[in-house]
Amino acid sequence: MDGWLAQVKQRYKAVDGAGFAALVDPDPTSTAFAALQHSLRSAPGLRATTYTSLTRSALTDNRTVADFLAVFLLYVRDADLPSHDTVALARAFSLLEDCFKSADRCFATSEGGWFVPTLRKLSRTLVSLGLAVGRAQGDPRLTRAGEAARMLSRPIAIAANDRTSESPCKRDALFFLANATFRVYFALSNLRLCDTVLNNVQNANAPMDEFTMADRLILTYLIAASLPLGFFPTLPLLQHFNLLEPYAALIPSLKRGDFRGVLSELNRWQAWHLKCGNYLLLREKLETICWRNLARRTLFVLTDGSPLPPTGPPTLSLPALLTAARLSFQDPSLDVDDVESMCVSLMDQGYIKAYILHSKRILVLQKGPRAGFPPIATVNAVGG
Repeated sequence: MDGWLAQVKQRYKAVDGAGFAALVDPDPTSTAFAALQHSLRSAPGLRATTYTSLTRSALTDNRTVADFLAVFLLYVRDADLPSHDTVALARAFSLLEDCFKSADRCFATSEGGWFVPTLRKLSRTLVSLGLAVGRAQGDPRLTRAGEAARMLSRPIAIAANDRTSESPCKRDALFFLANATFRVYFALSNLRLCDTVLNNVQNANAPMDEFTMADRLILTYLIAASLPLGFFPTLPLLQHFNLLEPYAALIPSLKRGDFRGVLSELNRWQAWHLKCGNYLLLREKLETICWRNLARRTLFVLTDGSPLPPTGPPTLSLPALLTAARLSFQDPSLDVDDVESMCVSLMDQGYIKAYILHSKRILVLQKGPRAGFPPIATVNAVGG
């Protein structure tokens, strides 16, 4: 431990935030954590006051950081991690909670900007451990994770109010603290709580223009979320953000109801979509959109582009839709019952306004300019 304290002191004196954080790593899977834990457990009888004396002797000019190091050493020694045991996880969270409170005091000092890398690691581990405790205990309210989010609120406010112009500064911590908090709120399915965090971020006047990669990352997930809702990005937009290749052929196929083409493009870019976490969402949701678009396209083909008859409602033959579906899905095993079931599902979800006339095996569509096919974007629209 003496060697570790000497290295920590050296990094502290050099104001080397990254080097300090590499030594003070709360992640139980890290090499630094494992090595330090092994060293501390070789002398398990040391009391908390002993650690405090040792750290204060090493850092005589900063008692706040010294006390943080003492609490951190207790956490490393006594946390039985990694573990799936609920008692061990809860005990480790309590230890890390004390550690984070002490770290918060370090961050709140006038020179707390150098401490940002350490705070980043502590925040990430605190939230991960809080979520792990809740899931291991089967706690639907994720109580410990909620406590972690509340603890992050104070450093978020400190970072948001920092007006230092040059880095390192406390404002450097704002985005990762906000993201860590969002992780908890999303797990709790309580997005309303995000408003306060967003207000802090917006009021901080962060230099958003410096984050050139952010727009592309946001668009990557926005496209995956918007395609099933009927919002299609333009080709110039995709080209500008270097996202043209994964979607250039997929979107026209989707609009035509050509599921074979959609699936081919999804599989061609499967590794990329899996890396982004979008593949399963697109694979499931776009199939439904393809069925809707295929039915509409079949209606327009059969009526030469004039689906509205002079009298009565527009109709669509289910056997004709079956023929189109077999081509689109490349599945000759499809039968009329499959097509009828899919039409019922589309009607239930609001993608088609119609009813099925079983005696004639036709889909009787709603009269009106949309011919029973409301725009996809209006189906799941949320009122403002």
